Amino acid sequence: MTRICLIRVIKRKGAASKRHLRGAKLFFYDPPTYYVLNGNPANVREAFAVCSFEEAGRKVFAADDERICDFAADDATLEVGGKSKSGKAADFVVRDGLDVPLPAVIPMWLLGMMY
Repeated sequence: MTRICLIRVIKRKGAASKRHLRGAKLFFYDPPTYYVLNGNPANVREAFAVCSFEEAGRKVFAADDERICDFAADDATLEVGGKSKSGKAADFVVRDGLDVPLPAVIPMWLLGMMY
């Protein structure tokens, strides 16, 4: 299903070369698919963030510990969420519903500029 671009598999960094999906996150390859299927907005946000980073040529991995962050992109850790999402221990927070960037906070719409 990954070959035909139906799903996007995000593996943990240590398990990137292994075939099993333990600790991985699975998303539809194209984030708008969630809207067609009345999906959870949190899944749409994470799928869009992962899609944006991967399409920009960045390597994205699922976090080893979800209490710290959601993803690791290259050497930065990311937390993805809504307008009032806290950063936990992540380097950057990607927030939906935000108009302007703040220190260590990236608006979700700005990820669309990475294409």
